[in-house]
Amino acid sequence: MSPFDDVANIQHIFVHGTYIDGNVEQSDFLLFVTDAVSSPPHTGLLKDVTFVDCGFIRPRLKGIVFVAATSEKFTFSACDFDGGNEDAIQINPSSALSNSVFSGCIFDNWNRDAVGGAWEVRFLSGNTSDNVSFSHCQFLSASVNENVAFAGSENDIRFDNCKFSKTSFGGTVSGKNIRNHNASGITSGLSENYGTASISPNGSGQGTITHGLTDTPTFALADVRGDSVNEAEIVGYGATAITVRIHNAAGADVTAGTFNVHWIAKV
Repeated sequence: MSPFDDVANIQHIFVHGTYIDGNVEQSDFLLFVTDAVSSPPHTGLLKDVTFVDCGFIRPRLKGIVFVAATSEKFTFSACDFDGGNEDAIQINPSSALSNSVFSGCIFDNWNRDAVGGAWEVRFLSGNTSDNVSFSHCQFLSASVNENVAFAGSENDIRFDNCKFSKTSFGGTVSGKNIRNHNASGITSGLSENYGTASISPNGSGQGTITHGLTDTPTFALADVRGDSVNEAEIVGYGATAITVRIHNAAGADVTAGTFNVHWIAKV
């Protein structure tokens, strides 16, 4: 099923309650624009497309392939994806999926033939996707390489309250291209973290806190817990830790003692 072949611009589509079985339909692609497969990207515009309560099951090749240079404002709500032996969703090189939302979707690419060789969602090298949110989604397959694989060229791909069957993302992952909040099953990909650390300052009044983020944070705050005399400030940002300085009300370094420091850091 490639309904939008050779069409310059497609906008304002709503699909509800549709079940598409790739084995039955003999589909190579579900979407979009087959003329772009050999020479991506297609220069047309795919915009404002919504799927609600739909099933995309076991396509013969890829499930949903985004090959248009501009695919934006896509919404998938309560949809099921099963890529069979291949990727359930793939964003091609030089293509972009942007300003889009997956909400309450289930991905279960059970990969009939062998373990590995496919992903449930894969961003290919050179894609320029931006601002894509996965909220309350489940990635269930135990037979894929990873649930989601990144190229590093995409930006701001967010996962909020999602469950994963794998323990890591694939490809190039950093806090700049992925934001993984409140995830279950994957601990990598964090772009925000917080906690309480015990700091015993050195001769310069400083100590370090391991932040656990996937990139150097651009913002951090710290405060000394239960102390009305001494204060904490962030004086250094690193790939694995932030540096905190403890000082008194007069601004002088505090070089003795142990302090409980509340902290938060974001990429």
